[in-house]
Amino acid sequence: MAAVQRVPKKKPVHAAYVPSEERRQVYDGNQVDPTTGTDKSATDTIVPNQAQSQLSHTHTKLKATKKLNKFIQPSCYRQLTSNQKLASKLILATLCLVILASIAVFPPIVLLVINRTTPPPTTTSIYPCSSATCIGQKTSNLVTTAVILYPFDGNANDSNGRFNGVLYGAPTYVAQSYVGTSALNLNSASSQYIQISGIKFEKQSFTLETWLFLSASSVVGAFGIFSHCDSNFVCLGISLINGRFILSFDSMNNNNKTLVGTRLVSIREWMHLTVMYDATLYQQTVYVNGHIDAVSKGIILPYLGNSTNAATNIGRSRSLSTGVIYFQGRIDHFKVFIGITRTVCQIFNDATLTAYYPFDSDSILNDSSVNRFNGVASNTTIISGGRHAHAISFTSSTSYFQAQAFPVIRNISNTNPPFTFSLWVNPTSYVGGGSLVHISNLPSGAGFLCYDLLAFTLTGALVVQYMETSFTVTSLQGPVLPINTWSHIAVIYSRSDGVRLLINGQIYVTSSPVTIPQYIARWEVPLYITLCNNSPLGPAGGVTCQSGSIAIASGSFIGAVDDFRLYNRELNTQELCALVNI
Repeated sequence: MAAVQRVPKKKPVHAAYVPSEERRQVYDGNQVDPTTGTDKSATDTIVPNQAQSQLSHTHTKLKATKKLNKFIQPSCYRQLTSNQKLASKLILATLCLVILASIAVFPPIVLLVINRTTPPPTTTSIYPCSSATCIGQKTSNLVTTAVILYPFDGNANDSNGRFNGVLYGAPTYVAQSYVGTSALNLNSASSQYIQISGIKFEKQSFTLETWLFLSASSVVGAFGIFSHCDSNFVCLGISLINGRFILSFDSMNNNNKTLVGTRLVSIREWMHLTVMYDATLYQQTVYVNGHIDAVSKGIILPYLGNSTNAATNIGRSRSLSTGVIYFQGRIDHFKVFIGITRTVCQIFNDATLTAYYPFDSDSILNDSSVNRFNGVASNTTIISGGRHAHAISFTSSTSYFQAQAFPVIRNISNTNPPFTFSLWVNPTSYVGGGSLVHISNLPSGAGFLCYDLLAFTLTGALVVQYMETSFTVTSLQGPVLPINTWSHIAVIYSRSDGVRLLINGQIYVTSSPVTIPQYIARWEVPLYITLCNNSPLGPAGGVTCQSGSIAIASGSFIGAVDDFRLYNRELNTQELCALVNI
C-alpha cells in the first residue's frame, strides 16, 4: 500500500469577490488570471486582498463609463461601421459650425433692421469716425517770407510787397473772381502776362497753387500758365495743352522729361491747380481741384537753372515744341511756396474749403482757409464758452457777422456743382425767429439775389431754403433746436441727392434730386454771407428778399455761433461724422 504524501495546508488568504467578466476588463482583456497564472474560467474568481482597493476603484469607474457609453453611444450607434461613425461625426461638426455662424450673423442683421427703421436722433450722437479724412486738419492762411501771394485785387503786387509783378500787354482785372474783389484777366491774342523778378526755384522744393478759368472756345490748343527761365533758357514751365496740364523743368531741351496730367479739364469752369516738387523725394506732383492728377516716375532732379537773373512769368510759358504761349482767361489767388511742400490734406483743403471761421481768439473774425475771406462784425462779443474754445455771440437786433465769402462754386455753366456749409448753433431765445445764414449780392443784405439759407419760424422751427432757378426759392422745415444747447447744422447741396439738412450728423430732411440749375451757383461774383441777421443795419435796413412757401421770421437771431465752414463740394458721411465729433 503506497504511502500517502501529505501536503502542507496553506494558510487561508483573505479575498474580495469580483465577477469574472469585469476582471477581464480590469486586466485589459488578458485571458490569464494574474492571481493564479492560469486561464480564467467562466466562473467567478477570488481576488487577493492586496488588489481589493485598486479593483474596487476601477469597478466604480467602469460603472460610470458604461452609463456614459449608453448615453452618448446608444445601441444603434454601436452597430454602425467605422465609416458610418466617421460620417456621422462630420455631420455633427457641420451642424455645430452652422449654429455658431448663425449666432455671429444674426445680431448685426437685427441691428441693421433697427437702424433702417428707427428715425435719426436729434441730439448729438458720439460714435467712432474714420481718421482718414482731412476734416480738422487746419491750414494756416498766414503769408510768411516763404510764401508769396498774388491776390490780383486790382494790381499785380504780392501781399508782402517784396516780389511785385510788372504787367505786359495791358492785362485787365475783372470782378468775376473766385477769391477777393477781382481776378487777373488775360487775352492770349494780345500776349498778356505778368513778369516777376527775384524768386528763386533752383535746387529746392516748391509748391505753386492758383485758381484758373479758361475762357477759350475750346480746350484744344496750347495755353501758357507759368514759367521761370534763366538767361541760358533753362525753363521751368507749366502749360495747358489740349486740355491737360504739362510740367517740365527743362522745357527748351530736346531730352527734357515732361509730366502730363491725366484729367481733361473743361472750359468756363474755375479749377484749382497745384504743382509741387519735393527735393527730398525727387518727385513732381500735379493736383487738380485737390486730387492727384499726375505723379512723376523715377528720380527727377530739381530745377537746375540759375535763378539769380531768371524771369518768372504768370500767364506765359515756353517750350521747344510750342514756342511762347499765353493763357486765355482768368487767374486768381496765385501762391508760391518756396522751399515748402504741402501735404495731401493741405492741398485738398486749399482747393475745397472755401471759407472757415473758427471765431477763436487767435483769428477772431478772420477766415482760416487760404482764401482769406476775412469778415466784419458789429454788436457781437467773442465768448469763451464756445463749442470749440471761443464762439461769437449775437445779443441785439443789430448784431451781425458778414464776409464776401460765397464764390461761384467753380462752375457757372448749366450743371449743378455741389457745396456744403455747416456751423454750431446755441440759441438763447426764439422770440421773433431770426436769420441764421443769409446770402446776398450786396453788402446791405439786399440785391437782385438775396434770401436766407437758414432761418427760424416764429415758433422756433429751423427752415432751410435753396434756389433752383432764377429768384425761385424752395424751403424745407427742420426741427426746433433746444435752447442753451450746442447743435450742429449742416446743409448739403447735391444734384443727385438733393438738398439735405443734417442735425448733429443725422439727416433730418431731404429734398428730391435737383433737376434744374441752382441759380445761386451760377452767380459770377462772390456773394456776401451774413450770419444771424439779414442786414448789417438790422431792422432799419428794411431788407425784403425771396423766400419759400414756409413762413420764416427773417431778421436778428439771438444766440451764439461757432465753427462756420463752407465747402465747394459735397461732404461724405465720415466727414460729417468728423465735423460733429471733432
